[in-house]
Amino acid sequence: MLPLKIALRFLKSSKAQTVLVILGISIGVSVQVFVGTLIESLQQSLIDGTIGNSPHVTVTSSSDDPIVMDSEEIVELAGQVTGVTAVSVSADSPAFLLTTSKVSSVLVRGWNLASADDIYGIDAALYEGFKPGEWEVLLGRDLAEELGFMVGDYVELAISD
Repeated sequence: MLPLKIALRFLKSSKAQTVLVILGISIGVSVQVFVGTLIESLQQSLIDGTIGNSPHVTVTSSSDDPIVMDSEEIVELAGQVTGVTAVSVSADSPAFLLTTSKVSSVLVRGWNLASADDIYGIDAALYEGFKPGEWEVLLGRDLAEELGFMVGDYVELAISD
């Protein structure tokens, strides 16, 4: 009870000081609510952007040879596991993208586009161009803009064996 009496006496002693204290507390609470709401709304998009379109399980070779033997059988078995929503085979390799003025280090990933779309959401992510076919590639927006590539341009890659 004593703390309440002291607080009331403090607030009644100066009207300007009381208004300033209430205003400060109101602004502080408003900022805290705003930041909490902002973090909560960004959380789902952060999770989707970080792991939402990435494989959650990756099968790799245990030997020095990067090729996974019996991959068709593994894909079939993985597709039968309860909870597995998509299965796709891919091959990754570092490479160099060559232009007349610049050489850029890139990751080349080859896959079956139909099955990979269930994991990576390629159709939804395409912003310009078309769905590629054989001997055609997708470039990220930032890389394409940096190197000045347009849809339909010829791309030269150097890949080591």
